[in-house]
Amino acid sequence: MQREGRPMRKTHDVLHELGCARGPRRYAVPGSDVTLAPGPDEPAAPPTDPWHDQGTQGAPVEDRITQFAYDQMVERALRGVMREALLVTERQGLPGQHHFYITFRTDHPGAVVPPRLKSQHPDAMTIVLQNQFWDLAVNEEGFVVSLSFGGRRERLEVPFESVTAFADPHATFGLQFHVTLDDGVEEEGSEDEPSETPDSGTAPAVPDPSTDPNNVITLDRFRKKP
Repeated sequence: MQREGRPMRKTHDVLHELGCARGPRRYAVPGSDVTLAPGPDEPAAPPTDPWHDQGTQGAPVEDRITQFAYDQMVERALRGVMREALLVTERQGLPGQHHFYITFRTDHPGAVVPPRLKSQHPDAMTIVLQNQFWDLAVNEEGFVVSLSFGGRRERLEVPFESVTAFADPHATFGLQFHVTLDDGVEEEGSEDEPSETPDSGTAPAVPDPSTDPNNVITLDRFRKKP
């Protein structure tokens, strides 16, 4: 039956407009024992709520997080601080008197060091980014930079995961990281003097944690005690 001037609408269309028809479910019509299925031309179900359907709620059991590794989370965040400082330097150069001491593991599988420097520093070395450096480029994984050693320009590739210490002596600020090598051994950064100083003059000493410990951040406070 059709009212004059107004076509009759299908029951499942009305239910869909009311937000009742979602997916392949069947719906009961109030006041009757009739059950309707969505029509073949019914639009797809509305998108899921992005605020509540993210995360690992539906992830396989083996992929679910059973506990928070806060030390790793903090380490990733602090490496982001180093990366941001390097990105600014890549874009505009070092501001003011800021300069960086960066200690990294030369035996890290992703580190690329010229053979003559690698032979002198088979485990780790500290470089200084201050007066003379070239072709600094930073990405998500690390950075590359050219420095002059003994009058010869050399290119280094340094993964962020290989860095054990980052310091800005001008700001009396430093970060220390843990690096896990292929053999499972963990190495922790230190505030030693540079093992290799580029040809850029003598730089100030790295900040000493004993004189200003509040400005040197280590991850020990976040690590789980045995």
